Amino acid sequence: TIAPAAKRAKADPNLTGVIEALEQAAGLPEGCRRMLLACVPHAFGTPSEERHASQAEAVRMIGEAMQGVETTLKEGADTESDKVADVEASRAGLQAALAEAEATQATAAEE
Repeated sequence: TIAPAAKRAKADPNLTGVIEALEQAAGLPEGCRRMLLACVPHAFGTPSEERHASQAEAVRMIGEAMQGVETTLKEGADTESDKVADVEASRAGLQAALAEAEATQATAAEE
């Protein structure tokens, strides 16, 4: 007989963003990521004034990891914004060159 698959605990929707951020943390070793992910429901499921010192430390470490993800995402967004600005500048230059070429062609057609 096949044993039924273990039911996976339903994730708290309030913690979904925290879990997703930890999963994106690029510089985090896999073992550390798994540890922090395991701590999320226990640390954040307890009101801050009732947390044990280890839960408070887990929250601090998770916060540091999330700051790293935020920094990485911001740097990526800034890089992409710079690329967009470069493309827009290039587009303006190309439009000016096109207008000049059309003017040159119109002048040549009149001669």
